[in-house]
Amino acid sequence: MHPQFAEVCKIIREDPTLKKMKILAISGKFETRDDASEFMNGMFDDYLGKPFEAAELKKRINKLLQ
Repeated sequence: MHPQFAEVCKIIREDPTLKKMKILAISGKFETRDDASEFMNGMFDDYLGKPFEAAELKKRINKLLQ
């Protein structure tokens, strides 16, 4: 993940007008959400590893929007 990703997530989470925004991280750096969560310390709501299927991306987005 790009180093600035963590900073952007932090800004979003700390801003009262943005903190309810859902963040879906997409990267090839980690295999699972659990691996990524340890690195990002809960800064995003879900993680999708590359490569991924379009159907899986759609499923994750729909889940976050509920």
